[in-house]
Amino acid sequence: MNRYVRQEIFIGKKEQKKLGKSKVVVIGLGALGGLTSELLVRAGIGEIILVDNDKIEIENLQRQHLYNEKDVGEYKVKVAKKKLTEINSKVKINVVFNMLNKDNLSILDSDLVLDCTDNFEARFLINEYCVLHKIPWIYASAIRDKGNILVVKDICFNCVFGYRKTFEKCASVGILNTITSLVSSVQVNEAIKLLTGKKYEKDLLRFDLGSNSFERVKVSKKKNCEVCG
Repeated sequence: MNRYVRQEIFIGKKEQKKLGKSKVVVIGLGALGGLTSELLVRAGIGEIILVDNDKIEIENLQRQHLYNEKDVGEYKVKVAKKKLTEINSKVKINVVFNMLNKDNLSILDSDLVLDCTDNFEARFLINEYCVLHKIPWIYASAIRDKGNILVVKDICFNCVFGYRKTFEKCASVGILNTITSLVSSVQVNEAIKLLTGKKYEKDLLRFDLGSNSFERVKVSKKKNCEVCG
């Protein structure tokens, strides 16, 4: 029995095979990374690399779907690999128990990198490496009831955001579990488009669940950009 039959009906058998041959890196296994990695596994991605070094805490459970109360105190990569393998044993899952830093950027070597962090420094590291090695990646963020998605392929992350030094964190301003689910779903949807050669979103996507609004923001290359210029 073909577990992907419903998906194949929509995207096509050749496209499903492309997913099965793809290698994707997921940076961060919190609310976004947990659901994103689960959706990837269920979609039949061939190989997934999970990168994180945090332990599961009780306050994570409000929005981090992959974990439950029994998992509190365990490392996210350990629990995630076990549960994801139980969902789809055909997917090759490797874990990197570490934070992304300038010395281990080679772990990003893949067909696609998915940013599921809450760290702008990590995003700039991802951007610099991926621009240099021509690896597409997808920026995703969620805070309060708002979210953002940007496919970074024809545009450089630094061109859009510059080198930001300050940003809000969920620990200080809060977050709803609904926005993380929405952002993760859109991120994986764009990932499937990229991996199967379909037309993908080139605008910065912004979501606001407080007003139930959706916005597309046109982005363009920055003249003399420090990264892609």
